[in-house]
Amino acid sequence: MNRLTDAMRRAHGAIPLPASNPAPPPADDAFTPEEYPSRPAAPRESAPHAAEASVPPRQAAGPRESTKPSSDQLTRVPPPAGGQRVRQTHDAETGTGSPRTTAMEWSAVNAKVVERVATPGGAPPMMTEEYRRVAAVLHHAQISQGHKILMVTSACPSEGKTLTACNLALTLSQSYEKRVLLIDMDLRKPAVHDLFDLKNTAGLLDVLRNDRKKQDRTVPVVQVSPRLQLLLTGGVPPDPVSLLTSDALRNLVKESSQVFDWVIIDTPPAAFLPDCKLLSTLVDAAMLVVRAFVTPYPLVQQVVDAVGHDKIIGVVLNHAEHVRG
Repeated sequence: MNRLTDAMRRAHGAIPLPASNPAPPPADDAFTPEEYPSRPAAPRESAPHAAEASVPPRQAAGPRESTKPSSDQLTRVPPPAGGQRVRQTHDAETGTGSPRTTAMEWSAVNAKVVERVATPGGAPPMMTEEYRRVAAVLHHAQISQGHKILMVTSACPSEGKTLTACNLALTLSQSYEKRVLLIDMDLRKPAVHDLFDLKNTAGLLDVLRNDRKKQDRTVPVVQVSPRLQLLLTGGVPPDPVSLLTSDALRNLVKESSQVFDWVIIDTPPAAFLPDCKLLSTLVDAAMLVVRAFVTPYPLVQQVVDAVGHDKIIGVVLNHAEHVRG
């Protein structure tokens, strides 16, 4: 009973607790910073300063490496007048000892002749198929005889030889996927640049003149498509015959045939000028364009004799009416 009585008295606070029992822990406000140092909460506005201390400032970092191509990879040039839009120029070696080619991107076909040019949205499908048939003759001649250099000529002016040469070049490059170089060698009255709506400011004359100086052999060509390039005349010389008989022209045609699958040459009319006969020694074959019901037969025979019967690979009858059966 004495133990029970003592326990009840202690529960009601009548008897103090023994001194040996541990004292209860003091209140939180009794802690001092010296005994329990607390971590002060960092204010939010100080966070950017801490980040700046650990990460170097952006302006202090080294210069960022540029991903743009250097000037030797891409050269921007101002667009000349006359419809020619130049995107970029580049030099490409054509082989050992061969001249470089400076390519310029082509813009559009002349709106006056777009309906007669064998391009998508241009000539009617029937006309395009006819040019494909002519290109098929050239394709088989290349396989069987190895022809690569073709001359397109006519007896008289305004028979459509330039248009035929351009359409054959377009057809071979598009339908047959051949690499084609179209050279305008009509140094009397050049017309290829008019068909493609270009300025005839640089071309064949620059190549021949630079070859004489032996300083620069860059060939300024116009890139029509990934597989078709143009070499314009670059003007009208006072004496075309001296250039057509030069070794520089012969070397240019030979080197071009080593780079391209086809080299198509547009020449002056052959009935009244000696140019075509001189150029016939540079080509493998010749395509004769005759305007139906207009060109006299004696003139056609004269062209065949001048070029050589063995050189004539075919005849294109232009402006012929299609008669439905």
